[in-house]
Amino acid sequence: MKNKLGAMLLLAVSALLPGCRSNSKPASAPAGPISPAPTASKTTSSGDEIIARVGGVPITRRQLEAPLLESYGLPMLLNIIQLDLAREQVRLNNLHVSSEDIRNERSLTLARLFPDAQPDEYEAALDQLLNQRRVSRADFDLTMETNANLRKLAEPMMAGKITDAMIHQAFGELYGENRQIRDIELSNMREIAEAKRRLDSGEPFEKVAREMSRDTESRSLGGELPPFSALSPNVPKAIKEATFSLPIGQVSDPLQDGDEYHLIVVDKIIPPKIAKFDEVKDDVRKQLEDKWMDLELKVLRQQLGQLAMQNMVITDPILQQKWQEMKDQATSRQQGRDEVRAEIAHNHPATEPAAPAPPATNP
Repeated sequence: MKNKLGAMLLLAVSALLPGCRSNSKPASAPAGPISPAPTASKTTSSGDEIIARVGGVPITRRQLEAPLLESYGLPMLLNIIQLDLAREQVRLNNLHVSSEDIRNERSLTLARLFPDAQPDEYEAALDQLLNQRRVSRADFDLTMETNANLRKLAEPMMAGKITDAMIHQAFGELYGENRQIRDIELSNMREIAEAKRRLDSGEPFEKVAREMSRDTESRSLGGELPPFSALSPNVPKAIKEATFSLPIGQVSDPLQDGDEYHLIVVDKIIPPKIAKFDEVKDDVRKQLEDKWMDLELKVLRQQLGQLAMQNMVITDPILQQKWQEMKDQATSRQQGRDEVRAEIAHNHPATEPAAPAPPATNP
């Protein structure tokens, strides 16, 4: 968290400096030899550590920590707890994560984040991305170490899971016709009605997606999703069927997947690629392994989150209050979902759910 601490400290000092300047002229230096300034105390009378001074006014660690805890404390605490739990599970499974494993995780992540960049451009591209998403380097490094530990746990689970039949199916997905869509994920029919009204009035689909979609990942991209084929197993059936029946540019009717609603529009149709199975099967296997590994990591991360919620005890009053607020919001969202389910069950027949993610062994 040192990057955030440093940034916040600079901001705090910058904000204080203008207020501490005086418009009066400085007093003349006294005649005679200059006496050395008295040694400044490193703590206040209450024992609070002094970490900076501005115009003689001490800035204490407690002054800095309180707003930092209020603003960033809980997310950082949850990330640290998740990393500690991942390390513990690695130890219990008699595994080991080296510094080289963490560097490899970082390199793999950067290569996937910036596929069109050269390796010597990764750091500048990462700085720009983290700045756009308001994520610090400390947060990113913490995530890389957590992912390295989770990957070490997931690797044994992957053994023997990729079959020849799965590779043939993945070949059809990758080299058959694909389509790319934009999606607006919504919670209920009232939101659907509002989104439809805005679209019918001429607002661009991308704008409505950015402002209304509940999907935090695709929302920033104007609802854009990666291309997929009619054989893709991880796309909800209702969305997949609509995608391969809609012409380009036509907005779909409301689509239901579980307790969520969707409006989609087809952006482009990608024709089949000409390729021979034997020539690309190794590459297909690698892509399939990467996809399954991502699913395993996601499941493991969710399991660690559940472990944290079951076992975490927060003693700091600021963090405790933030934690309670987060739990209250989660309860409120769940109640809203239950209401949506009841509305769906009463007014609309349920569509078949999407294929479940591959199971993962509990860590």
